[in-house]
Amino acid sequence: MSVPGSARDIALREGLRVWAEIDLDRVEANVRALKQRAGAANLLAVVKANAYGHGAVPVARAAMAAGAWGLGVIALDE
Repeated sequence: MSVPGSARDIALREGLRVWAEIDLDRVEANVRALKQRAGAANLLAVVKANAYGHGAVPVARAAMAAGAWGLGVIALDE
């Protein structure tokens, strides 16, 4: 049974057989882990094309909260 408003529910309602559920806590944890491995290098989180369809604003906020140096986009309006 799907939860109303969940990614699964929306996908099924739109006739899709696949969907992605983004765990923003894991995005933050991954950015922290990458930063640790990168040492003194700056980490740029790429959120172009709406974070590859996963929600640019929430993904960008999670990445920046975890210490990303900046955000990579394709155009200024992003």
